Parts: sequence; C-alpha cells; structure tokens
Amino acid sequence: MLLPIYTFAIRIYGFLIRLAGPFNVKARQFRQGRQDALPSLGDHKSKRIWMHVSSLGEFEQARPVIEQLKAESADLDITLTFFSPSGYEVRKTYQAVDRVLYMPLDTPDAAKHFLAAIQPDLVLFVKYDFWINHLLVCFSQQIPVIFFSVILRSDQIYFGVGSSLYLPVFRKVVRFFVQNESSEKLLQTSGVKAVTVTGDTRLDRVVAIAQQAKELPILESIKNDLPIVVLGSVWPSDIEFLLPWIERTRKQTRFVIAPHNTAKHDVTAMQEKLPKSTLYSELERVPNQECSSILLIDNMGLLASIYAYAKYTYVGGAWRGALHNTVEPAAHGKPVFFGAHPKNRKFMEAGGLVQGGGAYEVSSLDELELEIDRLEKDPDAYQTVCKNAKDYVSKNSGASKIISEYVLTIIS
Repeated sequence: MLLPIYTFAIRIYGFLIRLAGPFNVKARQFRQGRQDALPSLGDHKSKRIWMHVSSLGEFEQARPVIEQLKAESADLDITLTFFSPSGYEVRKTYQAVDRVLYMPLDTPDAAKHFLAAIQPDLVLFVKYDFWINHLLVCFSQQIPVIFFSVILRSDQIYFGVGSSLYLPVFRKVVRFFVQNESSEKLLQTSGVKAVTVTGDTRLDRVVAIAQQAKELPILESIKNDLPIVVLGSVWPSDIEFLLPWIERTRKQTRFVIAPHNTAKHDVTAMQEKLPKSTLYSELERVPNQECSSILLIDNMGLLASIYAYAKYTYVGGAWRGALHNTVEPAAHGKPVFFGAHPKNRKFMEAGGLVQGGGAYEVSSLDELELEIDRLEKDPDAYQTVCKNAKDYVSKNSGASKIISEYVLTIIS
C-alpha cells in the first residue's frame, strides 16, 4: 500500500524540481545532470560495482572503501553515483572510480533503465540512502546489496509509519555494516539479522588525511612561543559564543579561525566580527608581513593540516544543531571542544570522544575556560587528553578493510 504512495511522492518531487529549475541553480543542475545519456559500458569483462552516496559527507565515507577495493583488485569497474548536485559537481572528476554519474529519481522505470545500463554485480549504498524502487529492481535481478557506515535511530521513519515499506526491503539486504551497537540491535529486533558493527569508514579517511598532513610554514611562523587555538568549521553563532574569550586571551594566544564557508562575502562578514584579524591569503602574498593574534583562513582544504599545529581545538556547528567533524583534530591527538546541543547525540564520534576523555561538550564560556585552565596547570592531564583523543580514532578505524574484504568475497 505504501509503495504507490512513495513512488507518487518521488514523481511529485521530480515535477517540483523541474518547476524550480529556471530559478534555482541546484534544481537546474539536478535536472540537467539526469538528462544526460547513460554511458555505454561495453562487454562485461570485469566485475562491476555500483556505489551510491548522497553528497560530499557520504562520499568521504565511501572514499576509503573505494580506494581499498581498488588497491585489492585494480580491475574492478566502479560506478559512483551522487544524489546531490553539490556532491556531484565537486567530485565528478574523481579518478579512483571508472565513472561518476547522477543517480536517477527513484521510480520503477528509471531504476530498471539505470540498472540495465550499468549492469552491476554488486551494489553498495552509504549510510541511509534507502531508495526503494532501485532496491526492489536489484532484488528482482538477484543483485546483492550491501549498506555500510549505517547509523539508525528508533525515531526514524523506517521503524515507525514507514516500517511496512522499509523493513521487508531491509531483510533482503545481504549485509548491513553499521556504526554502533544500538543500530545493530535496532535492526536485529526488526528481523534484520545480517548485521555487523564496524564503525564509520570516514575515520579511515581522517586517519589517512592526518598521516598526509601538509607542512604549513605560515603556521610555524605565527607561533611566537604562544599556544595556537584552532577554531574549525565555525559559523557566526560560534564566533558570537567565543568572542568574549577571544578578546580576553588574544594577547596570550594565537587564534587560527577557519570559517565553515570560505566564500568571499562570508569571510568578509567574519572579519567584521573579528577586528584586527589577518587573512591567510594575505600572508601567502606577502610572507614577511606581521600577523595579528587572529589568523582567518580564507582557503579551502587546509583545515585538516592546520589542526596539527593546535594546542587546543574547537569544532563549530553545534549551536546550529549541525556539529562538524570532531575526529579530524582528534586524529592529530588534540583536545576537542564543541558547543552543547541536544542534536549532538546524532554524532556518534563526538559522544565517543567525550566518553573516552578526548573531548569536551561545553554549554558556557566559563565551562570552556575552566577546562582549558585546568589542562594548562596540569601538563600530565593535558597529555592524557591528547592520548585519549588519538586512541579513540585509532581504535575505531579499520572498517574500510573489513568491508572491502567482505565485498571481494561476494563478487569473487
């Protein structure tokens, strides 16, 4: 009964996207990308895998699995699909796969046409992109389906009003690789037995990035024997929270601030909140100029390496209910601070870091300053927190190898 309603809702969504196309860039990209002809793959000479991700966050979870699979079996033919234009546009030239495409809308006809074109021997979905019609076509053609880096909660639609639609599909999945025990228990009590707890594959990507961190001479030059505090992926709400502390301590500290959005107007707006700050790009152009106590990062792709230079780190987004990546600084063995918010419970790594003694969830500046003051007065306690942060990441990494080994047993 729910399947026709679901399919009708997908068709309405597609119709609304077409209407919005002339007025919205993402809607236009969404529509145009799906109008492109599917590639002709030729003879089925090698094993074919289709891996689907929603957007960039899920891509970072898929990437270590893709690269592990290619390392283990270079002749695999991998098709990577995105649902989101923002993900596709950034990664459409990703070289580790054989092609990058948009996933079509989840209607029965589109699913049959797409699967006939790419002819996969195995399908992998990341996290919880449960596209029912594509899954049903896979099952009808006896194509095995695996989900990985899955994290589930009992309040999601799959276990509520949509359970009669989703749970029968879940029971046909070859295996779920989930991030935590609560997801495993939820699936198993719903009759889904093929479940393995492996953690989040994104941690493998974070570990690899930390090991390949760039040397940044500008960060070395600004220290002046003062501690560096890195504020990573911060929003205006984070700066409003932290500004009194920044102003009080800027003479004894070097603050390196990486806005979540590095578009020129976003950086300019943050500069207005942070008088006497210096742009990273200015130091690149004129290397010998004096840097203020606040360095504002206006370049993409540096944050993961910048964390290596920090004594303390603060990760933004929590005050918006969208906490950003806490494991990046932890992978470098740095204490992690972030704002308190009820939605933080969705972020397993953040909770794990707090429980493991490598991070602090703070609800006030007084709380943040109290913890940093304690660590400043007790070097042994500081080193313990650093070790706890790094240990959490190392103990919870390795999922990609487990998943890739399982995949190769299925398609060999």
